[in-house]
Amino acid sequence: DEAFMRSSIATLIKEITIPSTITSIGDSCFAGLTSCVAYKVDAANPAYKSIDGVLYTKDGKTLVAYPQGRENTLFSVPSGVASIAPGALANSRHLTSVTLPSTVRSIGRSAFQDCRSLSSINIPSGVTSIEEQTFMKCASLASVSFPSSVKTINPNAFAMTGMKKVVLPKTVERVGDGAFTIMLSEWGGGGIDEAYVYNPRMEFDGTPFFMCMVYGYAGSTAEAYANRSHLSFKDIASAGTPSTVWNRLSGDIALDTMAAITEQGFYAGSCDNVILATMDGYWDALTASALAGLKECPILLTDGRY
Repeated sequence: DEAFMRSSIATLIKEITIPSTITSIGDSCFAGLTSCVAYKVDAANPAYKSIDGVLYTKDGKTLVAYPQGRENTLFSVPSGVASIAPGALANSRHLTSVTLPSTVRSIGRSAFQDCRSLSSINIPSGVTSIEEQTFMKCASLASVSFPSSVKTINPNAFAMTGMKKVVLPKTVERVGDGAFTIMLSEWGGGGIDEAYVYNPRMEFDGTPFFMCMVYGYAGSTAEAYANRSHLSFKDIASAGTPSTVWNRLSGDIALDTMAAITEQGFYAGSCDNVILATMDGYWDALTASALAGLKECPILLTDGRY
């Protein structure tokens, strides 16, 4: 693990070539290669491959390493990738936006650590845990929306970011020590000013955030945490709804748009029902929407011609 971290020549390396004989690469192995612009893999290698200079496992299901020295600002992880390896995109300081496909189910520890320019990232439905230091030192990251699949936010996951406000939905069950701690002065900016906690029984490990206003329900664990941490507390029922960052979900056709909405709001096994509707007329859509709201389940939109 971290094989190049303390190497005196790490910052001089422009390219990494992986021969056919290397079949195992440790976590954050290429951390410190801040000038690397591409990974190449021998075609005979049975464990790894390279796509456009980015390193993946041979089956394409794990993104192993993104070249930190690449100057591209945008990156879309290919569909089919299920796992982002620990430290995979760490120190990629030119990236401003990364798009993760709905197939991603896990994001490793420190996967985006010290991506200082990163301002936009989506967390796909199906990801259940934000690991330690995943977005630590992402100084430009101002907001993140958590899908209903996320249950745990581990220690220092968003430490020293640009976030001023965090909204933790009722589906988040545990938040770890230092998860949203303030930014150090060397990184610029302040820290979390507001924390909205919608799960009245959320578990707080250590000090997830401090020096902020905590919004929660009266008698909740959030109120208890605020009291023992000497933080100001307000009843969320009377505080109103916090402002929301909206992301546009769309597709080339109506069916693709419905698929995008369903993937964002529901993940595998998260509901017991599904509403079947055709796209033949607005009356069917209105009826389906009302029933879906009542049952808290997705709509399966079909083309009535088939």
